[in-house]
Amino acid sequence: MCYSVASVQPPQLPSVYPIAQAAFPDWSFKAFSEEAQRPRYTMRMAMRCVSGEREVLGFSLLWSAPDEVHILNIASAPVWRRKGIGQVLLEDALSLARREGALQMILEVRASNTPAIALYTKAGFLEIGRRKRYYRAPVEDAIVFAREIEHVGQVVER
Repeated sequence: MCYSVASVQPPQLPSVYPIAQAAFPDWSFKAFSEEAQRPRYTMRMAMRCVSGEREVLGFSLLWSAPDEVHILNIASAPVWRRKGIGQVLLEDALSLARREGALQMILEVRASNTPAIALYTKAGFLEIGRRKRYYRAPVEDAIVFAREIEHVGQVVER
């Protein structure tokens, strides 16, 4: 199956929000749209084309800082979970980090989210710490993962 990934523009936020709501029930549309439009934040969406229409399958929210990109969220529509959408969005995030000249990527994940932990571990992320009681509803620790960004055949100027 062929997927495309593109930046989310403000008029597209209502079509992405149901995926965010399913993954993060406490996230209001107002808070979601404010996050997506903050400076240095990038929201991307994975789509597939069905009968000429684009179906949004998942999204990522990234924050860029000097030398690093932080993955704030990667989420797939419930019916598309465990079907490679997270992998597509993660590869896109890594590509964005390379283009921006980032040296590393960082993220937090719920300690119980074994599918996400497997995805990140397979992609070369290493556990670098834990944040006790980081998540709410339910309260749970976060595992902090990081990965260096390789810049093969590319000179990154600082």
